[in-house]
Amino acid sequence: MRSNLPAAEGVWGGQVTSQTTLSSPHPREVAGVPQPVKRVPTVPLLDEDEENSLPYVGTGALEQLNSTVRGPVQGFNLRELRFAQAMVFVIEEINRDSSLLPNISVGYRIYDNCGSRFLSMKAAMALMNGQELTAIEGCSGQAGVQAIIGESESSPTIVLSRTTGPFKIPVISHSSTCECLSSRTEYPSFFRTIASDYYQSRALAQLVKHFGWSWVGAVNSDSDYGNNGMAIFLEAAEEEGICVEYSEKFDRSEPAKLMKVVDTIKQGTAKVVIIFVAHIEMNILIEQLILKNVTGFQMIGVEGWITAVNLITPTSYSVLGGSLGFDVGKSNIIGFSDYVVKEFWETALPCLVTTGNTSQAENNCSRYQDLFPFKNYNDDISELRYTNNIYNGVYAVAHSLHSLLKCTEKQGCEKDQTIQPWQVVESLKKVNFTTKTGEQVWFDSTGATAAKYDVINWQRGPDGEVLFKQVGYYDASLPPGQQFVITAKNIVWGGGRVEVSHAATCECLSSRTEYPSFFRTIASDYYQSRALAQLVKHFGWFWVGAVNSDSDYGNNGMAIFLEAAEEEGICVEYSEKFDRSEPAKLMKVVDIITKGTAKVIIMFVAHIEMNILVEQLILKNVTGFQMIGVEVWITAVNLITPTSYSLLGGSLGFDVGKSNIVGFADYVVKEFWETTLPCWITGGNASQAENNCSRYQDLFPFKNYNEDVSELRYANNIYNGVYAVAHSLHSLLKCTEKQGCEKDQTIQPWQVVESLKKVNFTTKTGEQVWFDSTGATAAKYDVINWQRGPDGEVLFKQVGYYDASLPPGQQFVITDKNIVWGGGKTEV
Repeated sequence: MRSNLPAAEGVWGGQVTSQTTLSSPHPREVAGVPQPVKRVPTVPLLDEDEENSLPYVGTGALEQLNSTVRGPVQGFNLRELRFAQAMVFVIEEINRDSSLLPNISVGYRIYDNCGSRFLSMKAAMALMNGQELTAIEGCSGQAGVQAIIGESESSPTIVLSRTTGPFKIPVISHSSTCECLSSRTEYPSFFRTIASDYYQSRALAQLVKHFGWSWVGAVNSDSDYGNNGMAIFLEAAEEEGICVEYSEKFDRSEPAKLMKVVDTIKQGTAKVVIIFVAHIEMNILIEQLILKNVTGFQMIGVEGWITAVNLITPTSYSVLGGSLGFDVGKSNIIGFSDYVVKEFWETALPCLVTTGNTSQAENNCSRYQDLFPFKNYNDDISELRYTNNIYNGVYAVAHSLHSLLKCTEKQGCEKDQTIQPWQVVESLKKVNFTTKTGEQVWFDSTGATAAKYDVINWQRGPDGEVLFKQVGYYDASLPPGQQFVITAKNIVWGGGRVEVSHAATCECLSSRTEYPSFFRTIASDYYQSRALAQLVKHFGWFWVGAVNSDSDYGNNGMAIFLEAAEEEGICVEYSEKFDRSEPAKLMKVVDIITKGTAKVIIMFVAHIEMNILVEQLILKNVTGFQMIGVEVWITAVNLITPTSYSLLGGSLGFDVGKSNIVGFADYVVKEFWETTLPCWITGGNASQAENNCSRYQDLFPFKNYNEDVSELRYANNIYNGVYAVAHSLHSLLKCTEKQGCEKDQTIQPWQVVESLKKVNFTTKTGEQVWFDSTGATAAKYDVINWQRGPDGEVLFKQVGYYDASLPPGQQFVITDKNIVWGGGKTEV
């Protein structure tokens, strides 16, 4: 049979604040139900005590159940109610466990702090003093509690820890993550069942770097939590070479600063924004971003808000859709989902049990009226995360007391011992146990648990509902290189935006799982890479070298070529890669080409890398090679220099077809300047025009230049891409020539995605445009040959074509007699 030790009681902060304590016996309300009060809070909102003289272990909490955060009940914070329910649940579970504190009962006290730090402080003082929360009571001089679990936010937790510090009472928080709390000198009695933001902030920088985002904005709460977290992120971002356009902060009580943040985000050029804000600030910020129609950004979030259910509104997905961020793992507490709709109300609120008379029950429990709407509600349980931290925190205290009271399953606990709070602190440093959910719990030297996060992505489910989808994880306990894992193919990107590219050819972008909203008016390199192998085989070249950019473009393209080359029986002497930022690797490539025996070289490199490589090959006087190129450089005009033809003359490769946009050549020298840059129209006064348009001064040299237009190729892809979006919108808006469009419709990005999949139209140039199952257009290439014209000028001569839409045997056609070979030779 269980006995009772002095009650453990507490304050649970942020929204709902809970504290676990060990206190002395004292008079309590009848049946554990507090009497009606005139002030909030003077007695616990929820409590459980024993009406006998035996000592017992009790727990307490102070929750911010009433707040400004939106929810099913205006001003009521559901998440914090769940924290309170989790505390009651775990205490009752411990009381049923014969192996943990076998002859000890655990009680609790839970207060509603109404979002007030003053009320939170009063509750903490009452708990420490072992008395009710009234202003007139004095201090007994002896701590009434041995441990406190709380609060939910870092700033109030700092105040709480400093208040209880002199009494050496342990404070265990489930969600206060500020790195500032890691100081054992300043907070020697503080513990937390969550990691410090030192890890989350650095993980954010790794996530940003992983996706190649080097230009970002940053916003944080003006609080201990936000300021410390952002400072660590900014330091890590600088180490990773990430540029931060702006770093702004605001507090929930500062509307002027809030509006400055909104304007900064809207006017900034960074499309990736790090939002290191607390839950309540995020509610306020989102409201304003929606009002200002700020969309199309990739939001990067933190555990404070990334899985906050109350942020889901009919309009919020336009801002937060595709958001990425870190959060603690989901709760997996067996039986909790059923408990919150049945047993909690019967055991924690016995006033509700009135043999089915609902009105009488609600009258008896009138002080709990804000809780009633949630009596049969548990839809949010599947997304709860911090409840697991509360579960672990209460169990940590129980295990620490179990050790101090020298409990055994057979003999029970030494009930007559007086446990001092400082002993609980020392014992908590040594706890190491496995919960019923299989999680190992222990505290590191800073009083925190191991840093483990899920990577969360805001997505839509099949019925349009918002889902918090796990797309990766971060585990600081693993070896470097294994800590951060993300499955990019499962991600939906920011704002649910649609991207239509005119030149991104990497085969990696063909995954509809990974890039469901991506389209391109150019073919995947799957076709170009295999066409390169066919070209090489066509001329009987079975001994080649291969060089590629060390990038997604180059690595993917070369991998496909090497596979196709092997199928065709082509031998590759070497396959080397380099990046523009690696001069040592570049020089290695140059030396290998120079010393190699292969005279045919496949150059699957990006435009900028090709410039750098050609410069070095010319300096080394490398000539006499047959270069095989790809679409990014084979018709690049800037590669034509007085010396480059000795190296690149005779090069062969693939490129998209030439543009044939009627009127474009004239547009670029006249109408563009008049319509796009109206500052230019000054009655013929050129100097005045240039002064008015000073911000465009880099464009001036090209005002009357259009000689390059005849060689433009990708312009046609842009033309097709814009028309594809226009046809998609035309369909969605149900436009007709006579009736016009339904202008009042609100079009969501995901609708454009679905519509783009179905577009099929013929452009004014006679080209048919549609997207295949990977979001790309048909693979059609010109075969290009570098030749000299009659006046010695370099020409990009078409000598064949490749069309993947034609039947096998007809796809690849080349006219050998028109080719000039590598090094300017007429035969090879």
